[in-house]
Amino acid sequence: MEKSLQRYLRWQRSNGHTPKTIANHNTNIRLFIRWFQEHDYSTNIDQLEADTVREWIEDQRAHDLSPHTIASRIRFLKAWTHW
Repeated sequence: MEKSLQRYLRWQRSNGHTPKTIANHNTNIRLFIRWFQEHDYSTNIDQLEADTVREWIEDQRAHDLSPHTIASRIRFLKAWTHW
């Protein structure tokens, strides 16, 4: 996942995204990666499954994060996995 994230951030820089945008993507995607590793899932991005993402979303809700924060994190994750 780390290699994939670095390629994604490089792509963002090469496309002229602002440093703030890149930092926001980096921070929020790393939160997901950390959760993924803490729950002993494979760190191979190709093995990321929808059900795992659903579990992560449930975990975010369990931490009383605002719906806006959760929606933002989901957008960052979608952007990363669909670029």
